[in-house]
Amino acid sequence: MCVGSYEELERYAGKLPEGFDPHKPMVDAISFPCPECGNMMKREPYVIDCWYDSGAAPFAQYHYPFENVELFKETFPVTFITEAVDQCRGWFYTLHAVATAVFGSHAYENVLSLGHVLDEQGRKMSKSRGNVVDPNVIFRNVGADAMRWYFFVSSPPWIPKRFSERMVVETRNHFLNTLWNVYFFYVANANIDEFNPHVGERPKVTSELDRWLLSRLSTLIVTVRREMESYMIHRAARALDEFVVDELSNWYLRRSRRRFWRNEMDEDKRSAYYTLYRALETVTRLLAPFIPFTTEAIYKNLSRGDERAAESVHLTDFPEPVKEEIDLDLERNMELVIRLAASGRSARASRGIKLRHPLREAVVVAQEETLRNIAPLEEYLRDELNVKEVNYSTNPREYLTYSVKPNFKSLGPKFKGKAKKVVEQLSKEKPDDVAVSLEERGEYSLRVDGETFTITREDVEVDVKAKEGYAVGDPVTYVKDGKKTTVYLLVNTEVTEELRREALAREVVRRIQAMRKDMNLDFMQKIEVAVECDPAVFRDLEENMEYIKGETLAETITHGEGEGYRKEWVIDDEKITITIKAK
Repeated sequence: MCVGSYEELERYAGKLPEGFDPHKPMVDAISFPCPECGNMMKREPYVIDCWYDSGAAPFAQYHYPFENVELFKETFPVTFITEAVDQCRGWFYTLHAVATAVFGSHAYENVLSLGHVLDEQGRKMSKSRGNVVDPNVIFRNVGADAMRWYFFVSSPPWIPKRFSERMVVETRNHFLNTLWNVYFFYVANANIDEFNPHVGERPKVTSELDRWLLSRLSTLIVTVRREMESYMIHRAARALDEFVVDELSNWYLRRSRRRFWRNEMDEDKRSAYYTLYRALETVTRLLAPFIPFTTEAIYKNLSRGDERAAESVHLTDFPEPVKEEIDLDLERNMELVIRLAASGRSARASRGIKLRHPLREAVVVAQEETLRNIAPLEEYLRDELNVKEVNYSTNPREYLTYSVKPNFKSLGPKFKGKAKKVVEQLSKEKPDDVAVSLEERGEYSLRVDGETFTITREDVEVDVKAKEGYAVGDPVTYVKDGKKTTVYLLVNTEVTEELRREALAREVVRRIQAMRKDMNLDFMQKIEVAVECDPAVFRDLEENMEYIKGETLAETITHGEGEGYRKEWVIDDEKITITIKAK
């Protein structure tokens, strides 16, 4: 007999004792005669598979069908469940099995199966191996949010994860520290300038950089919402990671920093403050489900003075995109500029030229339409590459040389018996003609024995080199309306005397900034600087003295010995001793 309720049990066994517990051992005191044969009935000594209890969870939690009938109907089947992969034959199965048997229905709509956590070498953690990591140690040494973020971004949830304190530290340094540094930059400068985003009219956003960031912010919201709604949590986290590190910190803030350091609070400076605040406040709400403690601390401070603000970031609405701020063309063009800047940095590195050393020009080689898209954003490319000017060309032969090698793995199967003759003819063609045609049209035609053979990009290997006096970076592919084009960025490697003197000034600035950090000076602290060096070197510095003063907050820079913190440096084989005194 299977008794289905207390009421049914009382019909057979009489009034149940007060506080009756239907589990062992209290239930063992209950007995009653069998209504069919008259023999005494007691609890069955064998128990049902305990996994039945887990399978009954959807209705048992509501004490259905004895109460909460409507609530159960509203919530069954559930939208989402998650557990480790071993539950595929456990809870994931029993939920469906019981639901099918009792209700003729599935139990849940979506399931996220989690991979197991392994040690740093990819081995299963076990006490016998001694490779178990105590999470409380990670909480104390690194932080709970850092550990959470590591699990979100390291791999898809269903993939087994290698885990160690070192890995969590790397994740914290890469993302959480970057987020906090951007937040600290905003707070420190806003306090100095007494900027309050909660009072006054919103500034008019006209800067292409501000418009780009606000567009990217709304696009990010669309991406995060889409990925989270489809349970692709790792994709949402990685989109946030890339936005904060690559776009907000490494691009927007790098390119905007000087706007915050101006003395006057003009409209452009207010726009920069407003845009950075919007980005931080919105990203904080997007990140709240992922890193609850860090976001709560940031939100509490950002929302001070806002009477409409929620008490906690976890009581705010999840961000919605501002559709009228989305400009996909601007996003596409800025992405191209960002990638060209990376290409330019690699071109400098190929010749051992430091980024802080100015160069005369950068040259962008591309088709006319692509160049028109880059031109309005030229200032960001010029500043990032530290060049005096950016020039444009639609003629790659003016700056580049090409060599073309056949890819036999592609040509052989494609042309079969004619492949050898195609390769022979290819060797007779001008490499420039072949390469440029492949870049612009994606194909190049050959005539062999009266037949036309068309080769495509995968049929050859193209090697590109810069002509004398230039260095070229990695080619950048630009896609618009489904059409691919190749864009090259070159830097002029000639270093004139004027550029050499400016490079020297930048090297001195770098050393003074390092010494300010050693002295733990506030970043608004004024200083006095003395420089001991060869008189000719100091004359070179004098040409850029106002630049050095402005960058280092030095009120005076004198030649000779000084009082204060003193340090000796060697710059371009010249011995230079710098002394700093705080004002």
